[in-house]
Parts: sequence; structure tokens; C-alpha cells
Amino acid sequence: MRKWILLLSILLLVVPTAYGQGGDPARLTVDWLLSQQSENGSFGDEIGATSLAVIAQATLGETNEAALTWLESSVATEEELSLDEASLMVIALVSTQTDTSAFADGALLATYTDLLRSERGQDIDGLCMGLIARQVLGLALPPQAVDVLVGSQSEDGGFAAVPDSESDVVTTSLCVQVLAVTEQVDSLGLALDYLSSAQLDDDGWALDATATESDPLATAFVVQALTAADEVLADWDHPDRALLKSLDFETGAILFGDGENTFMNIVSTATAAPIFRGQNLIGFATSGEAEVEVTSSDEVGPPLGADWALVASGFGMSELNTADDFFVTVIDPFTNDELYGIEIINWTAEYQYTGYIVQQYLSGEALLWMAERDSTIWDNISLVTLQKLTPEELAKLPAEIQARVTE
Repeated sequence: MRKWILLLSILLLVVPTAYGQGGDPARLTVDWLLSQQSENGSFGDEIGATSLAVIAQATLGETNEAALTWLESSVATEEELSLDEASLMVIALVSTQTDTSAFADGALLATYTDLLRSERGQDIDGLCMGLIARQVLGLALPPQAVDVLVGSQSEDGGFAAVPDSESDVVTTSLCVQVLAVTEQVDSLGLALDYLSSAQLDDDGWALDATATESDPLATAFVVQALTAADEVLADWDHPDRALLKSLDFETGAILFGDGENTFMNIVSTATAAPIFRGQNLIGFATSGEAEVEVTSSDEVGPPLGADWALVASGFGMSELNTADDFFVTVIDPFTNDELYGIEIINWTAEYQYTGYIVQQYLSGEALLWMAERDSTIWDNISLVTLQKLTPEELAKLPAEIQARVTE
């Protein structure tokens, strides 16, 4: 609340006439966005833009049912969702208090989970957006994914969208939101230093690294990141003022460049609108009042039996002696499919020569510990694995999981 009041006071100093006429930037921008909504409910027939518009409207406590309906239909019609698209949709749902588990019959949440789980640092934009969505969902952030993120940081302190490319302010801004909530102090400091070095003379930022004038889209992403990192905008020469220079108070649009590209105006306006309420993407987690527990990357899980070393050797794993060791990706030697977490246990239970290892050397404590760190464990544990557990170990699991064995 304090940040919003501070930002509002700054805006009053910058645009007193507009406020005197009732020109609340948050209301103006959202109203303009609604004027650009297509008959099919989308914004520009694009998932990202539509999700951002839903999020923008949600900052005013409003839900756009037509846009949500279009997003739901897009889950079924899109051949393949990207991780950042699925993540933005998840954030949009949470921002409007829409049930993510029931949305598109659960297909969105399942797709998002699979995409995030399989991301290994080849799409940093997607990884950061995926971790933001997980924070917003109120789920623990996988320490391995956070380690991948920190390990991908460039020497200049920024982050690149894909490996071996130059750092950019949008990707870095998304990563800053993750680094802030996971308390990666050193990495966060380097990322903020990069954003500081990329700030232009007009106090904003640009998508084009060679530009000499800022644009509202890049500036909006950075300002969201700064607020997520609890930075004081005055210490950054009030970049929100640079953002306001692109606001057309007659229409409510945030104009990108010369304003001729309607789609870029939509995306810029949707990204900027939450700022006028002091909001950022990661701030939608539990109404912004609670932080998600992040497990330490060196946390050791319950011990496993010595025979698990056989499984480790077969998959080329460095070790498999505690439950945390399951949280790596290995390759199925028969199908070349990736296996992660509970899938490694399922494979062990189902393979005829290793099933005894689950029966004799997998404890209920290990499974409970894993489930606390990966909410998909109980959804993905196989019936064969449950049947292999001894009655004593099975009895330690939640009642509804035990019931699957007798159903």
C-alpha cells in the first residue's frame, strides 16, 4: 500500500491536470484495453497479450469472462503452448481467482507443469515466467530450477532469452522478480546493476539495445521488476515518469513508438497498467501477502537403501542415496524419454529387475518429503509403485493415496 501511495503522489506531481479531470491512469489504460478487445474475446488473437490484458483488468478487481473463455478455448486449439504462454495464463487465472485446476478440464495446469519440469535453461524467458507462475500458485520453487536460472546469468549481470545471446532488459526483468522472491542476493544485485547500466538518458529502457530513447514496453517490464525487488523508484530517477510520457490521456493508450502498431500498443498498455496500482506479476501470489517457501538446493532428503545405487548407475546419476537425489532428469535407456522425480521411482517399480528396490528400500517418509517439494508427486505416482510398497510404508501416505491400491 505504501508503494502505491508514493507512486500516486509522484503521478499527481507529473500530471495534475489529468487527475483533476478524473484521469486515473489505471482506469484509463484498462478502459482503452477493453475498447481493443476482439469479438472473440481475445486481444490481438494472441495468448500472451490476452493474458496480460486480463491481469491488467484484475488489478482493478475486475474479471474479463470473455477473455478467459477465449484463453480456455486456446488451450484445446493450440498445437503446442510455450512455457511463457502457459505461465502467463496461469497468472491471469490466479489474478482473477479462477480455479486453475478445473480450467480447460485441467489441461492448462498439466501442460504448464510438464513444460516447467522439462525446461533446462534453453528458454530463460519461459523459465522465469514459469517460476513466477509457480510462486503465484503458492507452490515451492524447485531449487534445481533456481540453480539453473542463477547459472545462466551473463557476465554483465543480465540474462539472455536463450543461451549464447546478449542480455536483454525484458528477460532480466522477469528474472529479477524470481531472484527477489528466492532471496538470491548476489545474483539479484548483479541483475539490478545490469538494469542500471542499460537505463537511458530519459530514465527509461528500450527493447532495442542500440536505442537512445526508451520505449514503454521495456520500461514497464523493468518498473515491475524494480517494485518486486522493493527498489525505491526515486533512486532510479523516477522511470515511471518516462512511462507516463507514452500515455495518451485522451484515449488511455500507452503508445509504443509512433503509436501506429496497435498490437504493440495493446501489449505496452497491458504491461504498464498494473504499475499504476503498484502491482507486478509475482505480486499476485496469495494477494501478495505471503511468500512461497523455497527449499534449499543443498537440502538433504530422507536416506535411501544401498540398492538404489544400482538405479543410479544405470541412469548415470552421480548418486542416489537420499530422496533429494530424485530431483534430476535422466534418460530412459529403452525409450530415450526424460524421467524426473517420481518418474524415476515409477520406472524402478515397473522394471522387472528393479521392482524389489521400491519394495524393500523406499520409505513413506521419502515420498512424503518429495511431495512437500513437488505438488505433482501424488498425481503422477504409479499404481505399480503404490502396490510395491509394504503395508507399513503405504500406511504412512495420505488416505486418498492409500485408497488407490484397493480401488
